[in-house]
Amino acid sequence: MSLPVLARAARRSFGVAVGLAAASSALALGVASISPQGEVSQVRQVAAKFNEDAVRFGDPKAPAPFNLQCDNASAAQGQARWTSAREWVFDFAADLPPGVRCQITPVSGYKSPAGALLTSASSYQFHTGGPFVQRIRPSTSQPIEEEQAFALMLNGDATPESLVPNVWCAVDGLGERVPIRPITGEAQTALFKALGWDDAAQRAPGRYATFQCARRLTPASRVQVVYGPGVATPSGVPNRIERRFAFTVREPFTASTSCERENAQAGCLPIRPIELKFSAPVPRRLAAMARLVGDKAELEPVIEGDTEADALVERLRFPHPLPERSAFTLRLPPDLKDASGRPLANAASFPLKIATGPMPPLVKFAAAPFGIVERFAEGPQGPALLPVTLRYVEPALKAEALQIGHLQPKSDADIIAWFTRVQRYDESLVTRKQAARDLKQPLPPAVSPETKDMVETRTVSLLKGQPAVQHIELPPPPGGGERPFEVIGIPLPAGFHVLELASQRLGQSLLNDKYGAQRTMVVRTSTLVTNLGVHFKLGRDNALAWVTTLDTGKPVAGATVQVSDCHGKPVASAATDARGIATFKGISPEAPRCNGDKDDHFYGEFRNAYFVSARAEQQGAQDMAFTWSSWQRGIEPWRFNVPTSDGPRPDLRAHTVFDRVLLRAGETVSMKHLLRTETAAGFGLPPAGPATLVITHVGSGQEFTQPVQWRNTVTGGRSAESTFAIPPAAKLGAYQVALRMPARAGAAGGEADEQLLETGQFRVEEFRLPVLKGSVAPVSKEPLIAAASVPVQVQIGYVAGGPAANLPVRVSALTRTKPLRFASYDDFSFEPPRTRAEGPQTNHDGEEEGTARHDQRVVADKLPLTLDRQGQGSVTIDQLKPSAGARELVVEANFADPNGEIQTLRGTAPLWPAGVIAGIRAESWVSASQSAKLQALALDLTGQPKAGVPLDVKAVARITTTSRKRMVGGFYTYDNRTETKDLGTVCTGTSDARGLLVCNVKMTQPGEIELVVSARDGQGQSAVAASSVWVTRQGELWFGGENHDRMDLLPEKKQYAAGDTARFQVRMPFRHATALVAVEREGVIETQVVELRGDDPTVTLKVAENWSPNVYVSVLALRGRLREVPWYSFFTWGYKSPREWWNAFWHDSKDYVAPTPLVDLSKPAFRLGMAEIRVGTEAHRIDVAVKADKATYPVRGTAKVTIEGKLPNGQPAANAEVAVAAVDEALLELLPNRSWDVLEAMLHRRAWGVQTATAQMEIVGRRHYGRKAVPAGGDGGGAPTRELLDTLLLWQPKLQLDAQGRASIDVPLNDALTSFRIVAVADSGTGLFGTGRTSIAATQDLQIISGLPPLVRGGDAFRALITVRNTTKAPMKVQLTPRATLLTLDAQTVDVPAGEAREVAWQVTAPPQLAALRPEALLWEIEAKDQTSGARDALKVSQRVLPAVPITVQQATLVQLDGPLTQDVAAPADALPGRGGVRLSLQPKLADGLPGVRDWFARYPYSCLEQKTSVAIGLRDEKLWHQTAAQLPAYLDADGLAYYFPPRAGDEHHGSDILTAALLSSTHEAARINPAFAIPAEPRARMIAGLTQFVEGRIERKHWSPQNDLDVRKIAALEALSRHGAARAAMLGSITVAPNQWPTSAVIDWINVLKRLQGAPDQRAKLQEAEQVLRARLSYQGTRMVFSTETADHWWWLMAGGDVNSARLLLTVLDDPAWKDDLGRLATGFIARQRGGAWSTTAANLWGGLALEQFSKARESEPVAGATQAVLGDARAQVDWAKVTRLKAGDTAAPPAYGAPAQPGQFTGNTMLLPWPPKPGEKQPLIVTHSGSGKPWLTLQSLAAVELKAPFAAGYQIKRTVTPVEQADKSLPAGQYSRGDVLRVTLDITGAADMTWVAVSDPVPGGATILGSGLGRDSAIATLGEKIAGGVQPVHEERAFEAFRAYYQYLPKGSAQIEYTVRLNNPGTFQLPPTRIEALYAPEMFGESPNARVAVK
Repeated sequence: MSLPVLARAARRSFGVAVGLAAASSALALGVASISPQGEVSQVRQVAAKFNEDAVRFGDPKAPAPFNLQCDNASAAQGQARWTSAREWVFDFAADLPPGVRCQITPVSGYKSPAGALLTSASSYQFHTGGPFVQRIRPSTSQPIEEEQAFALMLNGDATPESLVPNVWCAVDGLGERVPIRPITGEAQTALFKALGWDDAAQRAPGRYATFQCARRLTPASRVQVVYGPGVATPSGVPNRIERRFAFTVREPFTASTSCERENAQAGCLPIRPIELKFSAPVPRRLAAMARLVGDKAELEPVIEGDTEADALVERLRFPHPLPERSAFTLRLPPDLKDASGRPLANAASFPLKIATGPMPPLVKFAAAPFGIVERFAEGPQGPALLPVTLRYVEPALKAEALQIGHLQPKSDADIIAWFTRVQRYDESLVTRKQAARDLKQPLPPAVSPETKDMVETRTVSLLKGQPAVQHIELPPPPGGGERPFEVIGIPLPAGFHVLELASQRLGQSLLNDKYGAQRTMVVRTSTLVTNLGVHFKLGRDNALAWVTTLDTGKPVAGATVQVSDCHGKPVASAATDARGIATFKGISPEAPRCNGDKDDHFYGEFRNAYFVSARAEQQGAQDMAFTWSSWQRGIEPWRFNVPTSDGPRPDLRAHTVFDRVLLRAGETVSMKHLLRTETAAGFGLPPAGPATLVITHVGSGQEFTQPVQWRNTVTGGRSAESTFAIPPAAKLGAYQVALRMPARAGAAGGEADEQLLETGQFRVEEFRLPVLKGSVAPVSKEPLIAAASVPVQVQIGYVAGGPAANLPVRVSALTRTKPLRFASYDDFSFEPPRTRAEGPQTNHDGEEEGTARHDQRVVADKLPLTLDRQGQGSVTIDQLKPSAGARELVVEANFADPNGEIQTLRGTAPLWPAGVIAGIRAESWVSASQSAKLQALALDLTGQPKAGVPLDVKAVARITTTSRKRMVGGFYTYDNRTETKDLGTVCTGTSDARGLLVCNVKMTQPGEIELVVSARDGQGQSAVAASSVWVTRQGELWFGGENHDRMDLLPEKKQYAAGDTARFQVRMPFRHATALVAVEREGVIETQVVELRGDDPTVTLKVAENWSPNVYVSVLALRGRLREVPWYSFFTWGYKSPREWWNAFWHDSKDYVAPTPLVDLSKPAFRLGMAEIRVGTEAHRIDVAVKADKATYPVRGTAKVTIEGKLPNGQPAANAEVAVAAVDEALLELLPNRSWDVLEAMLHRRAWGVQTATAQMEIVGRRHYGRKAVPAGGDGGGAPTRELLDTLLLWQPKLQLDAQGRASIDVPLNDALTSFRIVAVADSGTGLFGTGRTSIAATQDLQIISGLPPLVRGGDAFRALITVRNTTKAPMKVQLTPRATLLTLDAQTVDVPAGEAREVAWQVTAPPQLAALRPEALLWEIEAKDQTSGARDALKVSQRVLPAVPITVQQATLVQLDGPLTQDVAAPADALPGRGGVRLSLQPKLADGLPGVRDWFARYPYSCLEQKTSVAIGLRDEKLWHQTAAQLPAYLDADGLAYYFPPRAGDEHHGSDILTAALLSSTHEAARINPAFAIPAEPRARMIAGLTQFVEGRIERKHWSPQNDLDVRKIAALEALSRHGAARAAMLGSITVAPNQWPTSAVIDWINVLKRLQGAPDQRAKLQEAEQVLRARLSYQGTRMVFSTETADHWWWLMAGGDVNSARLLLTVLDDPAWKDDLGRLATGFIARQRGGAWSTTAANLWGGLALEQFSKARESEPVAGATQAVLGDARAQVDWAKVTRLKAGDTAAPPAYGAPAQPGQFTGNTMLLPWPPKPGEKQPLIVTHSGSGKPWLTLQSLAAVELKAPFAAGYQIKRTVTPVEQADKSLPAGQYSRGDVLRVTLDITGAADMTWVAVSDPVPGGATILGSGLGRDSAIATLGEKIAGGVQPVHEERAFEAFRAYYQYLPKGSAQIEYTVRLNNPGTFQLPPTRIEALYAPEMFGESPNARVAVK
């Protein structure tokens, strides 16, 4: 059938369908709609709707009403189902490709349940259209070459035969088509690889094409690539829409130069480079031949990037400085051609004459806007000089200086005010309002519209008109002529000064001409002349100021120090002591902020800092100095790579002690919380404690909260107790416990200001308690050094005591890389060097993540071993390969535990390459030719420093080059290559007592340098480690460069005990210095002032108790000014002070460097070093002893336990409080309880809370003054019964010790035969903690141990395993008598040797009827009796029995009750009788206030125009909107288009059509709700005019985009215009109408345009077409409708995507009768897209809020009250709306929504369940009525147990694959295994649409264990290689007895894969329910796959 005929048939079919629907009667079942029809490109589903019930509700597999046939049978595979009684869908397995024709025909004689015959058209047709262009390369936004190659990506296969004649090039001015020439073969392959299309093109070659225009294109011409009608699919379906892609051919190949000039007529500035640019890429070898030839020199160019000759470049430069006033000739190579071979079009312009002009005028203070000038830098008599650099300025230049106050100002406020003012005017602009307040002169005129409200700071004087301004005459230039380059010193007296220099010549050069001919430029600075230095340390507990002199660096005693805020208000004052130190208490570490008014946008770091001033007498005169607490540049705490804390409140330390950390669902966890503050003295108590306990499930985020009641203990501590009953249906996994501190009163952040203290974690899992315990480890205790084989010992015994004699074991082992990290050496690298060929480690596919690592290797696989009678055995692991780095040997022993599980014991041991560990520390980057500090380290194998170890450091350069290579047709590829180059040995020596070798290494090779340290042990074996340093080229340190204000401070060791002497080496660059040594943490704890010498730069400190657990020792070293001391100076002053003279002569003279015009290296200097040391916790330890009266007890006995505590001084811990727990040690085998280690938890590493500031960094230094030439350099740079015996015997959280520090407690034992750990956790006062423990055992002679699987399914046949143990020394003959529910079992007799155990089994089948009973339990009682001794035991065991066929949701629908609802229902035809029914869930509203959206907007931090608009409307904040609307004109460009920020100069035509359309549309929609949100008329008119011009093509807006988007943007603009009546039918001519090719956002816009725009051609046909396209992109589920085209619709750069599309679709169809029945499903689908109560973008939240508000207004305006009744046969139920309550965040969601947190719209008391009619297939009407107000929403679900025979897909497909990992008998057929086999299960998922909260559930055989939980009996080897693929990971997984479950918070459309590993424990034949995937909140969207029985031998 041809396409036109098919189209006419489709139209006839549609018309017939409509006619028949309209004429339907009681005897006819009519079709309301069928989608798709006609041509629809993106098809995933066929949906048919009927005008009455076509089937009974309940069975999705009811017979289909239509047959579907397609000409591509493989593509048309899928699944049909009924989503409701009136809707039938067919889901294709995948999106249909182009060229597929399908026909839908009614099933002959099909009748509804009422007997109505289906009446419809004879057939309905649709096809997916021809192939169209999805992407073209190159992009239309970039110029193309004359022989440009083009690459097309199509949406499906196209035949080459149709492509060539129907694609052509259209060249402007050429009246004929230019055919295309295909590119094939290797050239095509290379192009695809360059574009990243190679893999995709190999998989689907028909979708990709490459070609060129068949003729060479003319430069600068316009050309279009035309993709015309006729390009066809292999099936013959052609494309019918012409698409044109417009390009511009590049300009001719030219070369141009550029340089910076003062003005257009001036020569090039010699201080800036001259650049040569090419309009096209040029080979580097040719470009490098360019020369700049002058009279005296020929300059070669500098070319950045790759040095390869064939590399392509587009620019080069001739570096500065250049000679001034010189003539040059730029010469190019005569044969210069670009990479395409084109000669230079402007070759006649070369050689090119270029001239440099004079150096530009310059006025520059040595420091601006502030600097410190040393008062005595020029000598004791002065004067103090401020350097200023001048060049080519007018001779008669004056400096104006304003001295603030006198030498002793009355307050600091004046200085602060002028300091702030100068800082503000150091910015380029200030507001006119600010300038009018500050200045006493007329303001200059505005010279541009963009800065009309601003003043340029360099055009105004701060000093003009001020009183007491002094005028300083500068010395005239030599000869009275032009000033050369010179540095002049301005003499200044002591004090604070503001200086300005004004120059007309500078103004004429640098200021805008519009300021006039007499324009003058002002240069200013402020300076402090002083001989004092102020250094300030600020912490939470205290603060400290240190005052020193600048000239000598010595402390100044008796100085008055004042601390003020940034307004000048005094905060504190003190005088310095003899050490120059003044201390302060009560100063907040958060300085007040000095914010100006709303017009003051100036920010300086000092405006949030303290001003610290010092005044003292110096050489007979008063002197003063100051610093700001923010002067920390280069020495900020974060730079030292330690944790920091600078908040005003003390850091809180909280810890939770748990009774157990591993529990089962339904148990109760008990907790004791301890709370302290961290202080310098140790610990304190906060004013108030956290009010709320928060327990959060990790993964789902489900929260449980409860209040916390704090109490003070007798000894002064603070604690609280809590219990949490874990819900029986709780999710498995980890639960985080935290304490929530409320926000501070008055805090602005609200919830954001709350503090959440994480205090611990517990897990909820399903597990069996192990009966056996043991260990596996190397036989030898010596380190394993270069070991080729390792003997390994296995020891296993019973938890209750006694060896596991003669136990069979299998041993496996692997080796893996061992990451080395030592707490004392965090900043060292211990990683081995990379191999020569090894590059960066990247994941290329990005699609797969696995647990297998490339460095893991199995070295032993299931070696057999039988233990001896002592439970011991050994085996040798051999074939160990040598390694350069440390590796880890992981050994696992697998054995059958009597509990029925195959369990694993794991042990690890390090494998060392040598008897020493090498480490290295180096700077991360350094500049070329500068020294890099490195430290090589030698440690012993325990991590302690080792002296005398030979260390050798080599350097290897890794040079990575990237070169650009031209390919065919204008495409380019990048060639990346990495080479290595040995740079030899850079450091060698032996380690010192600290294990260190310190070197300074000079790096000359730029790039990445790998430093490799080698350490040799006594046997000559080597260990290596490596670290990389990035060496930059000179001048490349754009990110800052080295900062030498920090120095290394090296402690002798990292760990000390109280009372030890700590020694530190200060690695300072000074020969001698005065140093402030401070011990710091919460504040300054201790200080010393010491003199340091270069030959012995050590500091010693006595370690105090209150330093625990760690402190930070800082050393601030000062060196005074270095002076030149000639020998003859002895006779001038040395004889008066000979010692001082000798030190100065001998030391200072050696280091003295004369000042230059640019730098003074002899000025006063400082360095700050910091080292962290750890201090033992013994001073905080309570020694707790726990003793029991006996070691063993009978069951149900009572242990008498005594507890004794002693303080660190040996005294009794009187009245200390103890928490006591008695826990089954078998539980601790699975997961140890680390929360009991309270001392370690409370004395955790503390943060550094002191900041150091110094004014020393602001010192200007001297200069060499005089007239100098131009510089040559650049410009710088348990359970209650025996199987589930309770794991907790006792929990007593507050047992108080007596005055002697003792207490006793009775511990009653239960029925468990095991060992118990009794633990006492003590605390006393605020800072004393301790833990003690002991173990006891419960035992008896004869023991029964259950090995029954904890869970089976009805009908499972399995071996019931029971182990009988004889603990005596005599053999037993034991008779076992079992009884079990509904089972008949015979007694058995077994001989059990002394000290051994025997396994007994019964073959049983689980009674299926037990699964239908509420307990779901098979109860066992086993009795055992020794016929010789009479010893007895009895055990009760419970097994959970589940149905083999579970009840699941089969079908669901959503309706609004606007009247009585009558619905015929019936159970599915193959449903098991007596199970399931109809579940009804009711909601008052779908759209319910959206508080999460409002909260999202309230927290939103950003503020571009779109965001400000969205926030204002989203919050419905009229005031905020009016503010935004008032600013709107400033955001419009010259064309009226809005810009995200106010346009700047040059952006007059850069407004965005996208943003303009979005603003016009969203505000129009908001104004429908509240007219106050309309855009004001004037800017609205400008925006409409601008958008009109854009649509009509009169203005263009080009921008980068990943796809060609012009038509889509124009449609968005048309939609916005149509809202305001400004769209015209003629405008449609500017777009190509192709809705099948548009994203869904454009289709929605198009529908809105067609609805509003009158007079559009073929308006009705176009609207029908667009709606067909739109409906085809929807996926119809029972309660939701969602888009199936999410990925293709994510046009983020147009603010479009699935969220916005869903909202705007709801608004579009809200009033359309055809969509009335779909609105609820659209709304629920949209709401379900939220995450955390909101959507992800501003646009989505804006449109979402508007859409749901309109929806609720239209459909949910009346509140719901009264009652809703439901009747089904004899069954009745009712929902009383007065009893319906909303689920809170911490409530457990009702099944089946396990795994997902409660969401908006979830309620309790809102459901009813009515059973199915008793007779199978019996028809019964369901009648639902609502009495009361409102129209509640009803979700109707069909619940049934259906035995699955074949896979079923209802929106999801799932496939299960099983691969044996360990299989004892590989000859067994598939589905049959042996006990102990390990299987890998792979689940492949395919989704038809994006969905939130999706669960995958895969059943496992009864008794099997899912590995990977991380518990103590898990196997790391067995789980190697597990993968997660598809780019999405589950948020959490559950490993239950029943099934493996994975939960996805978001699962996109497409494919995903997940794997898990399961071990088979119990023999038997086990049934498996179907594997299922379902959407948790729309479970009718699911996929199932049946599973065969599994047989285990």
